[in-house]
Amino acid sequence: MTLLTRTQLCEALRVETTRIDVWISAGWIRPVVAEGDPGPRFSPADTARAAFLLSLERDMALDAETVETMLSLVDQIHGLRHELRRLGQAIEAQPEHVRREIAARVSGRPGG
Repeated sequence: MTLLTRTQLCEALRVETTRIDVWISAGWIRPVVAEGDPGPRFSPADTARAAFLLSLERDMALDAETVETMLSLVDQIHGLRHELRRLGQAIEAQPEHVRREIAARVSGRPGG
């Protein structure tokens, strides 16, 4: 996983460092700060989130409160996707007759 410096992130997004600093201060992006590093490092997830933030602010002209709400909703969606993935894995680990019963109940059909 390649981590970007603040400068690299700013260049990739074509934004000033102050905008990145605002996002960090708001807790909207959470870079890695490792001992010995001269500054924060940004993961690919941080980079994608920063690009999303830029789109919300610049392209959609959303205010900070609305951006906060949007981020909360996106985070909830990601959390739910993770939970559904884990649920699917748990179901897949069950015997075939249990999986059929679950599928029947989810689809509204009685019995298996």
